[in-house]
Amino acid sequence: MINIKQRLQPLQQKWQAWWGTQTPRDQWIIKIVTPLIVIILMYTLIWLPLSERVEVTAQRVAANAALLEFMQDKADVIAVLQRRAVDAGDLGGQPLLSAVDDSTRGSILSPFVTEIAQAGEDAVRVRFTEAPFDELMIWLEYLWSELGVSIDQVTIDRVDDEVGLVNVRVTLVAE
Repeated sequence: MINIKQRLQPLQQKWQAWWGTQTPRDQWIIKIVTPLIVIILMYTLIWLPLSERVEVTAQRVAANAALLEFMQDKADVIAVLQRRAVDAGDLGGQPLLSAVDDSTRGSILSPFVTEIAQAGEDAVRVRFTEAPFDELMIWLEYLWSELGVSIDQVTIDRVDDEVGLVNVRVTLVAE
Protein backbone atom coordinates (compact mmCIF):
# COMPACT_ATOMS: atom_id res chain seq x y z
CA MET A 1 0.00 0.00 0.00
CA ILE A 2 2.82 2.37 0.82
CA ASN A 3 4.39 1.59 -2.50
CA ILE A 4 1.27 2.81 -4.34
CA LYS A 5 1.15 6.02 -2.30
CA GLN A 6 4.78 6.70 -3.09
CA ARG A 7 4.18 6.17 -6.79
CA LEU A 8 1.11 8.44 -6.82
CA GLN A 9 2.75 11.24 -4.83
CA PRO A 10 4.63 12.77 -7.81
CA LEU A 11 1.43 12.71 -9.87
CA GLN A 12 -0.49 14.34 -7.04
CA GLN A 13 2.13 17.07 -6.75
CA LYS A 14 1.99 17.76 -10.51
CA TRP A 15 -1.82 17.87 -10.35
CA GLN A 16 -1.79 20.32 -7.45
CA ALA A 17 0.76 22.50 -9.23
CA TRP A 18 -1.33 22.54 -12.39
CA TRP A 19 -4.56 23.17 -10.42
CA GLY A 20 -2.95 26.13 -8.71
CA THR A 21 -2.21 27.74 -12.08
CA GLN A 22 -5.88 27.65 -13.12
CA THR A 23 -8.13 30.64 -12.60
CA PRO A 24 -11.11 30.26 -10.26
CA ARG A 25 -13.43 30.34 -13.30
CA ASP A 26 -11.48 27.50 -15.00
CA GLN A 27 -11.45 25.53 -11.76
CA TRP A 28 -15.24 25.91 -11.51
CA ILE A 29 -15.69 24.73 -15.15
CA ILE A 30 -13.42 21.73 -14.55
CA LYS A 31 -15.39 20.84 -11.39
CA ILE A 32 -18.64 20.86 -13.40
CA VAL A 33 -17.43 19.25 -16.65
CA THR A 34 -15.35 16.43 -15.13
CA PRO A 35 -18.30 14.63 -13.44
CA LEU A 36 -20.34 15.04 -16.64
CA ILE A 37 -17.55 13.44 -18.69
CA VAL A 38 -17.27 10.60 -16.17
CA ILE A 39 -21.04 10.02 -16.30
CA ILE A 40 -21.06 10.05 -20.12
CA LEU A 41 -18.12 7.64 -20.28
CA MET A 42 -19.73 5.28 -17.78
CA TYR A 43 -22.98 5.38 -19.76
CA THR A 44 -21.37 4.72 -23.14
CA LEU A 45 -18.72 2.24 -22.02
CA ILE A 46 -20.67 0.30 -19.39
CA TRP A 47 -24.43 0.89 -19.42
CA LEU A 48 -25.11 0.82 -23.20
CA PRO A 49 -23.21 -2.42 -23.90
CA LEU A 50 -24.85 -4.08 -20.88
CA SER A 51 -28.36 -3.01 -21.88
CA GLU A 52 -27.78 -4.14 -25.48
CA ARG A 53 -26.52 -7.51 -24.24
CA VAL A 54 -29.57 -7.86 -21.98
CA GLU A 55 -31.88 -7.07 -24.90
CA VAL A 56 -30.17 -9.60 -27.19
CA THR A 57 -30.31 -12.22 -24.44
CA ALA A 58 -34.00 -11.52 -23.87
CA GLN A 59 -34.67 -11.98 -27.59
CA ARG A 60 -32.76 -15.26 -27.59
CA VAL A 61 -34.71 -16.47 -24.55
CA ALA A 62 -38.01 -15.57 -26.25
CA ALA A 63 -36.97 -17.36 -29.46
CA ASN A 64 -35.86 -20.43 -27.52
CA ALA A 65 -39.10 -20.40 -25.53
CA ALA A 66 -41.09 -20.30 -28.77
CA LEU A 67 -38.99 -23.15 -30.17
CA LEU A 68 -39.51 -25.17 -26.99
CA GLU A 69 -43.26 -24.61 -27.14
CA PHE A 70 -43.32 -25.68 -30.80
CA MET A 71 -41.28 -28.79 -30.02
CA GLN A 72 -43.50 -29.68 -27.07
CA ASP A 73 -46.59 -29.29 -29.26
CA LYS A 74 -45.07 -31.56 -31.89
CA ALA A 75 -43.87 -34.12 -29.33
CA ASP A 76 -47.42 -35.45 -28.99
CA VAL A 77 -47.75 -35.79 -32.76
CA ILE A 78 -44.39 -37.55 -32.98
CA ALA A 79 -45.33 -39.94 -30.19
CA VAL A 80 -48.60 -40.81 -31.95
CA LEU A 81 -46.78 -41.38 -35.24
CA GLN A 82 -44.15 -43.53 -33.55
CA ARG A 83 -46.84 -45.64 -31.87
CA ARG A 84 -48.66 -45.94 -35.18
CA ALA A 85 -45.43 -47.03 -36.92
CA VAL A 86 -44.74 -49.61 -34.20
CA ASP A 87 -48.32 -50.85 -34.28
CA ALA A 88 -48.52 -50.74 -38.07
CA GLY A 89 -45.56 -52.91 -38.94
CA ASP A 90 -47.71 -56.04 -39.17
CA LEU A 91 -47.87 -57.68 -42.59
CA GLY A 92 -49.72 -60.58 -41.03
CA GLY A 93 -46.85 -62.97 -41.72
CA GLN A 94 -47.09 -62.30 -45.46
CA PRO A 95 -44.07 -61.45 -47.56
CA LEU A 96 -43.96 -57.80 -48.59
CA LEU A 97 -44.62 -58.64 -52.25
CA SER A 98 -47.80 -60.54 -51.38
CA ALA A 99 -49.06 -57.84 -49.01
CA VAL A 100 -48.54 -55.09 -51.61
CA ASP A 101 -50.10 -57.21 -54.37
CA ASP A 102 -53.14 -58.00 -52.19
CA SER A 103 -53.59 -54.32 -51.28
CA THR A 104 -53.62 -53.26 -54.95
CA ARG A 105 -56.02 -56.03 -56.02
CA GLY A 106 -58.51 -54.92 -53.41
CA SER A 107 -58.38 -51.26 -54.38
CA ILE A 108 -59.55 -48.93 -57.11
CA LEU A 109 -55.94 -48.88 -58.35
CA SER A 110 -56.03 -52.48 -59.61
CA PRO A 111 -56.58 -51.65 -63.32
CA PHE A 112 -53.71 -49.14 -63.28
CA VAL A 113 -51.02 -51.51 -61.98
CA THR A 114 -48.65 -52.47 -64.82
CA GLU A 115 -45.92 -54.14 -62.75
CA ILE A 116 -45.30 -55.51 -59.27
CA ALA A 117 -41.89 -57.07 -58.77
CA GLN A 118 -39.42 -57.93 -56.05
CA ALA A 119 -36.63 -55.32 -55.89
CA GLY A 120 -34.00 -56.87 -53.66
CA GLU A 121 -34.54 -58.74 -50.41
CA ASP A 122 -36.69 -56.22 -48.57
CA ALA A 123 -38.22 -54.12 -51.35
CA VAL A 124 -41.00 -54.24 -53.92
CA ARG A 125 -41.21 -52.13 -57.07
CA VAL A 126 -44.69 -51.14 -58.29
CA ARG A 127 -45.51 -49.31 -61.53
CA PHE A 128 -48.81 -47.55 -62.23
CA THR A 129 -49.91 -46.10 -65.57
CA GLU A 130 -52.44 -43.26 -65.77
CA ALA A 131 -53.51 -43.81 -62.16
CA PRO A 132 -55.64 -41.29 -60.23
CA PHE A 133 -53.24 -39.33 -58.03
CA ASP A 134 -55.59 -38.91 -55.07
CA GLU A 135 -56.36 -42.64 -54.90
CA LEU A 136 -52.65 -43.42 -55.14
CA MET A 137 -51.90 -41.17 -52.16
CA ILE A 138 -54.68 -42.83 -50.15
CA TRP A 139 -53.22 -46.27 -50.98
CA LEU A 140 -49.69 -45.20 -50.00
CA GLU A 141 -50.99 -43.80 -46.70
CA TYR A 142 -52.80 -47.09 -46.07
CA LEU A 143 -49.61 -49.06 -46.70
CA TRP A 144 -47.72 -46.86 -44.27
CA SER A 145 -50.30 -46.58 -41.50
CA GLU A 146 -51.77 -50.08 -41.58
CA LEU A 147 -48.96 -52.31 -42.84
CA GLY A 148 -45.84 -50.39 -41.85
CA VAL A 149 -44.65 -50.12 -45.46
CA SER A 150 -42.77 -46.98 -46.45
CA ILE A 151 -41.54 -45.43 -49.67
CA ASP A 152 -37.89 -45.93 -50.51
CA GLN A 153 -37.99 -44.24 -53.92
CA VAL A 154 -40.75 -42.72 -56.00
CA THR A 155 -41.06 -41.09 -59.41
CA ILE A 156 -44.33 -39.40 -60.29
CA ASP A 157 -44.97 -38.03 -63.79
CA ARG A 158 -48.13 -36.16 -64.71
CA VAL A 159 -50.08 -37.48 -67.68
CA ASP A 160 -50.02 -34.67 -70.26
CA ASP A 161 -53.66 -34.09 -71.14
CA GLU A 162 -55.40 -35.63 -68.12
CA VAL A 163 -55.99 -33.72 -64.89
CA GLY A 164 -55.30 -35.81 -61.78
CA LEU A 165 -53.74 -38.78 -63.58
CA VAL A 166 -50.12 -39.80 -63.09
CA ASN A 167 -47.58 -42.42 -64.10
CA VAL A 168 -45.77 -43.69 -61.01
CA ARG A 169 -42.78 -45.90 -60.23
CA VAL A 170 -42.45 -46.58 -56.51
CA THR A 171 -40.14 -48.81 -54.49
CA LEU A 172 -41.63 -49.87 -51.16
CA VAL A 173 -39.88 -51.31 -48.10
CA ALA A 174 -41.21 -52.85 -44.91
CA GLU A 175 -40.16 -50.93 -41.80
